[in-house]
Amino acid sequence: MKKLICIALIFASSSLFPQSIENSHNIIYAELLGNGLFSSLNYEREVSNNVSLRFGLGFAFSNSLSNSGSHHTTAFFPIAMCNYTFDVYGNNFIEVGGGLLISSTNFEITNDKYPQSQSVAVPTTAIGYRYSPKDGGIFFSAAFDMFIMTGIYPWAGLGIGYRF
Repeated sequence: MKKLICIALIFASSSLFPQSIENSHNIIYAELLGNGLFSSLNYEREVSNNVSLRFGLGFAFSNSLSNSGSHHTTAFFPIAMCNYTFDVYGNNFIEVGGGLLISSTNFEITNDKYPQSQSVAVPTTAIGYRYSPKDGGIFFSAAFDMFIMTGIYPWAGLGIGYRF
């Protein structure tokens, strides 16, 4: 009987004094332009208080004309980044991040009719603003990005998604 009363008291006290709300650690969002070139779909996981890892799939397309006609090319690019956020106020943060965009390019070797593929890791950075409620909800970001190849190429992106 004493065990039953103790269990009942523990249960009652935990329901009267609930523990703090657990923070959400996952974000899924779409980004227009940004680190995925024209657009990307991303998953971000917060691994510590202000550090998160981002994995995404970027999308780009191009149209070109040649003697044989019009050519349409689409490409998908894996993205991996590490971000650090600085608390500004409430759900507002400054984001600083760096990572890699993996680009696969096709080129033709002389006297070979089969195109070869070459993967290139392009360093990319981001600095921007994000609205991200710690307990979950709508996520928004706006960032200034740079790709570092033979030079530095500035870019920008807008993201919207959901934190859970």
